[in-house]
Amino acid sequence: MGGQRPGLPLSIAATTLALLIVALLLILTDAVSHAIVWSFKIPGSAPWYWWEGQDPRYVSHHETFGDLFVPGLAWLALALFSLLFGWCWPFLNGSSQLSLYSARLTRAYLGASNPLRADPTNQKVTRVLPGDNTDLANYYPSPGAGSADKMPPLHLINVTINETVDAKSQIEQRDRKGVGLAIGSRSFSAGARQHAVFASHRRQDRRSAWVFPTADGGAASSPPFQMFWRWSGGEELSLGYWVGISGAAFSTGLGARTNLGLSLLCGLSNVRLGYWWDSHVEPSRRPQWAPTARQRLAALLTRWVFLVQTCLLDELLARFPGSAARRWYLSDGGHFENLGGYELIRRRLPRILLVDAEADPEYKFEGLANLVRKARLDFGAEITFLTTDELDAIVDPAFRKFFGTLPQLRRGKWSGTLARGGNGDPGIELDAVDLARLSLAHAAIARVVYQDEPERVSYLVYVKPTLTGDEPADITQYHGAHSSFPQEATSDQYFDEAQWESYRRLGFEIASD
Repeated sequence: MGGQRPGLPLSIAATTLALLIVALLLILTDAVSHAIVWSFKIPGSAPWYWWEGQDPRYVSHHETFGDLFVPGLAWLALALFSLLFGWCWPFLNGSSQLSLYSARLTRAYLGASNPLRADPTNQKVTRVLPGDNTDLANYYPSPGAGSADKMPPLHLINVTINETVDAKSQIEQRDRKGVGLAIGSRSFSAGARQHAVFASHRRQDRRSAWVFPTADGGAASSPPFQMFWRWSGGEELSLGYWVGISGAAFSTGLGARTNLGLSLLCGLSNVRLGYWWDSHVEPSRRPQWAPTARQRLAALLTRWVFLVQTCLLDELLARFPGSAARRWYLSDGGHFENLGGYELIRRRLPRILLVDAEADPEYKFEGLANLVRKARLDFGAEITFLTTDELDAIVDPAFRKFFGTLPQLRRGKWSGTLARGGNGDPGIELDAVDLARLSLAHAAIARVVYQDEPERVSYLVYVKPTLTGDEPADITQYHGAHSSFPQEATSDQYFDEAQWESYRRLGFEIASD
């Protein structure tokens, strides 16, 4: 998801439909504005045959100043409304679908562990109870005695800062179109090198964060870029809201998949799941950027006077300045890297477990390829999957049958046997991809070597939902009726009982192995 762009037919279809909607809106706006100007009468300048035989009382000539009173009053009212609307910041995020989406996620996951939900009278899904949600300061343990015992497992929340346009050059970013932002127990990390580290998520601690890279990290004439320059903690959001943003998979900003046609279509239909987050960073005051008087005036009008309109227009036109603006448009972390391995490789953990649950019916491993590419470019980390001989050498024979090479996770017609455990034969090769057939393993193992620290090696276990032939009868039957299982499209959000149980049981079988 992080690197896949919409295909040409989809882009053309979305752009065409969006332009049709825009045309209809422009025609409607034009008709209403002309009706107001002519006081809902036939204009006097219209051709004679438009009103031939009409009562002259219904023909407007606008010959006096009084005839312009109603249109002028309407124009002033609209101008005042536009000015007030530009200051109505809560409307921008409140009008999106994120509030509903995050509320449902909060109720389904955080609320499910709320002791008050044990009361049968508190089962209504739309009812909010105390304890359904929490802030990050309460969620992550504060420093002190016993905090280490409360820490594991450490939850990292990944979102994407959409950035499609360079704010200084106004040049479109045609590659990544965004950077990852990870929220940890005591830090915010953006991109490959930008960090804000603090003692806890309490407001006073976040305001006194250490920012990296430090200001003295470069020459005096060219200090390093600091995304969190003079950071004051950023806008505080609840845990449920952060989790909702991290799952905002479909919106006007899609990271590398951002497309003008899709953004325009999603914006006009209000399919908006992203969030405009106030970072509390004033980019124009960074030492790296000295704006001109014209840029300051433009920023005053667009970022203060008509802020809401500017942000909405940016969404429609897929123009996201990223960290070059005070307010960052955040969306699903998968729009940058979808497997969650980026932050783990950054930390150089010795053992990394990744579960690839992307919809990948043809097993092209696009999400994995995106991670391998970004790890090499950003961290100098080379991810190499083990061969059959290497797996035989390091994996306990009792568990060897569950692991295979990366190609052996694909499914199709194999040149050798399909029996479980046959993946140890280096002569077995995939002849042709066939969704109705099976894979030879559930997982593969990769070695991660770091360019600047070659003696330090990490091992990555990559788990992919696969079928190997020894699953229960109900899973086998469901696969026979739905060949794309267990890689069905994520757009299918309404599981029936058979589909739900098939996925649940397959996950249980793989984890139990």
